[in-house]
Amino acid sequence: MFLIFYIIFLSVSPVFAYEPKQVIRVAKFNSGNYFISEDDGTVKSYDKEYLDKISEYTGMQYEFVDCGTWQNAVKMLQNHQIDLVGTMQTSDERLQNYDFCKYEYGVTYASLACLPDKDYTFQDYTSFSDASIGCTIDYVRKSELYNWMSEHNITGSLTFYDTEPQLVNALQNGEIDIMAASVHTILPEWNILDKYCFSPFYFTTWKGNSALTEMIDNAILKIKLYESEFEDSLIEYYFPYISVDPLTSEEKDYINNSNGIELFFDPEAAPITFVDKKSGNMKGVIIDNCELISHSTGLKIQYKSLVDRALIDDSKNQYAFISIVNNYTSEYTKESDNEKITKPIFEFPFYLYCNWGFDYNINSSYTVAMTSGRPAIRDYLEHTNPNYNIIECNTIKECFDLLKEGKVNLVFSSLYTANNILIKENRTDVNFIPTTETNIGIAIKFTGSDSEILKSIFNKEISTIKSEDQTQALLNYTTNMAPEASLSYFIQTNTGVFIFILLLIFLVLLFACIWLIRYYAISKQKAALSSINDELRKANAAKTDFLSRMSHDIRTPMNAIIGMTNLAKKSANVSEETLDYLEKINSSSNFLLGLINDILDMSKIESGSLNFNPSVYFYNDFLSNISAMFTPLCNNKNVTFIIERGLTENTALFVDKVRFNQIFFNILSNAIKYTPNGGEVKYEMKNILVNNKNLSADYIISDNGIGMSEEFQKEMFNPFAREHDDTNTTEGTGLGLAITKNILDLMGGNINVSSKEGKGTTVIIHLEIPLAAKEQIVTNKIADNLIGDLNGKKVLLVEDHPLNTEIAEKILENKGVTVVSAKNGLDGLNKFRSSDQYEFDAILMDIRMPVMDGLETTKKIRKLNRPDAKNIPIIAMSANAYQEDIEKSLSAGINEHLAKPINPELLYATLEKFIGKNK
Repeated sequence: MFLIFYIIFLSVSPVFAYEPKQVIRVAKFNSGNYFISEDDGTVKSYDKEYLDKISEYTGMQYEFVDCGTWQNAVKMLQNHQIDLVGTMQTSDERLQNYDFCKYEYGVTYASLACLPDKDYTFQDYTSFSDASIGCTIDYVRKSELYNWMSEHNITGSLTFYDTEPQLVNALQNGEIDIMAASVHTILPEWNILDKYCFSPFYFTTWKGNSALTEMIDNAILKIKLYESEFEDSLIEYYFPYISVDPLTSEEKDYINNSNGIELFFDPEAAPITFVDKKSGNMKGVIIDNCELISHSTGLKIQYKSLVDRALIDDSKNQYAFISIVNNYTSEYTKESDNEKITKPIFEFPFYLYCNWGFDYNINSSYTVAMTSGRPAIRDYLEHTNPNYNIIECNTIKECFDLLKEGKVNLVFSSLYTANNILIKENRTDVNFIPTTETNIGIAIKFTGSDSEILKSIFNKEISTIKSEDQTQALLNYTTNMAPEASLSYFIQTNTGVFIFILLLIFLVLLFACIWLIRYYAISKQKAALSSINDELRKANAAKTDFLSRMSHDIRTPMNAIIGMTNLAKKSANVSEETLDYLEKINSSSNFLLGLINDILDMSKIESGSLNFNPSVYFYNDFLSNISAMFTPLCNNKNVTFIIERGLTENTALFVDKVRFNQIFFNILSNAIKYTPNGGEVKYEMKNILVNNKNLSADYIISDNGIGMSEEFQKEMFNPFAREHDDTNTTEGTGLGLAITKNILDLMGGNINVSSKEGKGTTVIIHLEIPLAAKEQIVTNKIADNLIGDLNGKKVLLVEDHPLNTEIAEKILENKGVTVVSAKNGLDGLNKFRSSDQYEFDAILMDIRMPVMDGLETTKKIRKLNRPDAKNIPIIAMSANAYQEDIEKSLSAGINEHLAKPINPELLYATLEKFIGKNK
C-alpha cells in the first residue's frame, strides 16, 4: 500500500525539504566538450538540459559553479562549497563518501581514444598493442582498464595524470598515444579505438544531503515514466557515438578498395525516390540520406532507376530499396547468406485513401489499389486485412485514376507520394483515413558476397544521421509541391457560360442562406416572447434539426464552388474582368462557408445534440496547443503574444478537449483579429484553487486592441451580433461569442467581458474542471479492496527495459506477488518452458522487445505441449495503445491489454479478475 500511495503522492502534490527559492549550486568542470560556455555566459550541456527538465517538475532553481577540474569539483562537493556534481559513476569508495541519486540520468562507456593522425583502427588491437596509454590517477575504471590491457595483450606503458586537462594535454603533445576516459568526455574529432564497461552515471551530492537526491529522484522517475523519449533524444544529440561503433579496419579497407556500388531505386515514387525530368538523375529523400552516408564514409554510390518494377523488394543481382512495415515480419524481408537488409533509413506514414463522402468500415471488404513491386507491403495488407482484394498498378497516378473512376474503393500509399500526385492534379475529391496510419521504413537490400559488410557500414552510418538532416531532406521535396491544374475543354471554350453557372448557383445558395438566417432569427424572437411549453420545445427542436440538415447539405456544393472557382482562375484564356468575378466569388464563398459552419454549431447547441466526451488533458499540452495555433498569427500581424501559465504543475484535467479548446480559440482569435499591428495579447490564469476533485480558476485573456462600445457589450452574446456591421471590414460570422457562451453554460462556467473603445478588451472565464488524478485515487481505493487476495501469487514478468522491470516488480511485490523477470521474449519463453506446470499464475508481457516480441512469444507459449500453456492468463503491458494494437494482442492469444504507463490499481484489478484466490 505504501508504494501505491508513494506513486500517487508524486503525481499530485510533492513536498520536499528544499525550499523553491533555494538555489542549488551545480559543478561545471573542464571535461572535453561536455560543458560549453556560450558568448552570453550561459552553459550548454547534457546536464543543463536535464536539470531544466527536472526544474519543470520540482520548481528547483540552480546555478553552475566553475570548479576548473573534475578533481576540484569533487573536493568542493566534500567541503559543501557546491551541492551537486553530475556524471558520477559508482564505486565502493564513492558510495561511502557521497549521496548518489537512486536513478541514473545517462549512460557512458569506458573508452580508448587517439588523435585522428594516428594509424590506429577501432578494435584492431595489434595496430596499437605497444602504444602508450594515459589516464587520470582517480580514474574510476582503472581496474577494468588493467583487465582490458591484459585481455588484448596491450604491452605499452600506462601513465597517470592528476587532472583531466593534464591528460588531454599529454595526448595532444604526443606524450601518450592513447587516452583512457569515459566516452562522454571524448572530443568528437578524436578516433575511438574501443569501448568497454557500460556504466550509468548519476547526480551526486555531499553525504547527508538525501533531501536533494530524493527531490531529483522523484523528478527523474516522472521523466522516465511520462517523457520516456526525452533522455534518448538528449543522448542522441549530445553523444551520438555512444550507441554506434566506428568503422572497423575491414570496413575501411573495403571502402578504400571499392570502385563504388550501384543502388537501384523506384523512378516513380516521388518524393521518396524519382527520376528528375530535367537532369535525368535519381533524386528523393532516400537519395539525400544515402548521400550523407557516402560523404561520411567515402564510399562511392551511383543511383540508378530500377525500370522493371517487379524487381523492387525482390532484387537478386542489384541493390534496391525494400519496404519494412513496423512490428510486422514478412517473408520478403527475411535475410539469407547472400541477402542482407539494413535498418530503415527513413520512415514514412502510409494511409488508405478514399473519395470524399466514402463510408469506410474497418470490417468490410474493399478493393484496394497499390503500386506494383511492393510484395512486402502487399503481404502486410493481406495479412492484416484478409478480406481486401488487392490490385497492383504501375504508378501511384494509375491507382488514384482507378479510385476516381470508381473501379477501386481505396488506395494504399505513402502520405508524401500521394500528396505529390494529388496536389499536382489539384485533386480535392480525395482524402486519407486517419485511423489507417502505418509507418513503413525504407531500407536497403544488399545481395552478393559483400552484402554483410555493406549492411554493417550502412547501419552504423544510418544511426549517426541527425534528425534535422532527415527533416531537411524531406522538406527539400515536399515544400515546393504545386498543382499543375488545367481546365477542361468546355471551360476553355465556354468561359462565360461557366461563370454564369457559377454565379447562378452561388446566388441560389446565398438566397437560401439568407432565408435560413431570417427563419432562424424570427424563430428565436418568437420563442423568447412566448411562454415555454412542450409544444414549443418540439417545434424548436424540429426547426433546429431542419437547420442542421440544411446547413450540412449546403456545405457540400459549396466545396465544389470553391474548387471550380480556383480551377477557373488558373485558365490561360481568362480575361482580367473574368478573373475579377472569380476573385469575388471565391472570397464570398469562403465567407459563406464559415457562416454555414457556425450556424451548424449553433443548431447543435440549440437541439441539445452537442455532446461532451471528457478525457485526460494535461495543462502543458493545452498551453502548447494555443502557442502553436496563435503564435504564428501574432507574428504575421506583429502582435506580441504573452502566455503566463499560472499552474506550476502539469495538472491532468478531465475535460472534453475539443470544446475546451474551442472556448479559448474563439476568444484568442477575436483578441488577435481586433488588435492592430504593434499591439499585445495576453493569456494568464489566476485565482487558482485545487482540491481533491476539481480545479477552479479564472482564465484571463486581455488585449490593447480597438475595444467595444457599451451598447454592443449588452448584445455581444447574441447570434450574428457584430459591432459597426455596416462598415466593419474584418471577416467573421458573429457566432463565435454565442457559441463560446453556450459551451460555458453547458460546462457550468461563466464569462465576463470588460472593454473600452480604443483601449482594449479583457475577458475573464471562470471554470471548475474535474481532475483526472482524483478519479484515479478513487479507482485505486476501490481496487485495493478487491486485491487483498493476490498474496502468494507468482507472476512471470517479460520486459526488456530495466526501469520498467524495476517499477513493475515493486508494484507487484507490494501486494505479496512473487515476480520472476525475463529480459526479452525468448528469455520469457525459455523460463516458462523450464518451469513446473502451473508454477506461474499469470504472465505480464511487454510487446515491443528485442530478440522476440511479445506477440510472437505469446503465440509460442500457447502452442507448448503442456496443460497450463493454453489457459494461463497473459496480460499485455505495452506503450502500443491504439485500437489496432489491442486487436493484435487479443488475436495472438493475450487475455488483456493494458497501456503504459501502467496504472497500479488497474493492474491489480486486472490480476484479481484472472488469478484472485476466489477465481
